[in-house]
Amino acid sequence: MGEKMKKIRFGLGGFLMISSMLVSDSAAVLGVYVLAAVFHEMGHLLAAKILQVEIKEIAFGFSGVRIITKDKLLSYKNEFCLAMAGPLASFAVFFSICVCFCIFGMSSEVIFESAESFLQCNLSPWGALGFLAISSLIQAIINLLPVKTFDGGRMVYCVLAEAVSEYVADRVLMILSMFSAYLLWTVALYLMLRIGAGLGIYVFSACIFASTRNEDVEI
Repeated sequence: MGEKMKKIRFGLGGFLMISSMLVSDSAAVLGVYVLAAVFHEMGHLLAAKILQVEIKEIAFGFSGVRIITKDKLLSYKNEFCLAMAGPLASFAVFFSICVCFCIFGMSSEVIFESAESFLQCNLSPWGALGFLAISSLIQAIINLLPVKTFDGGRMVYCVLAEAVSEYVADRVLMILSMFSAYLLWTVALYLMLRIGAGLGIYVFSACIFASTRNEDVEI
């Protein structure tokens, strides 16, 4: 990628996100979830290297991890590919673990059962692996939501901006972002009431509204 990465920035939003997750979940659960996020971001970094796009910084904030590119004038095609790489990496992790479970004669239902057991602090290697699979799947799905600072939002923006106009893309994406934030908030509230988890997602969705006007190129 030419020059070395400029810096890794850990803001107040990132601190609040991790703190809220630690309150509702164990350190082991948080660790596996962070590992899933690492695999997701590695997908973006690999795509950036292939496309020869230089990275300005990695920022940990209210909307999660953001990889900000040095060049703000990427082509719609390159930006779409960069955004898509993260969810693809997460899906790859999920399906790889599914194959691993199948090789050892375990059904897909066991993955969800082991992940649920791990979430309830019944720690085991298979539980950690199952939770990594489910965490990767959830991160892929959430990042595909049409929120401006999410991968899905960038992909929707690229398609609409090229097909119609940037003005229309901005307005449509703003509406979709608000709707998606409400959807995440509802799911997080259900998780907190149902199994006592989801505080991190609750804080996360509440902060999306503030992040929708960020002008950086984020993937």
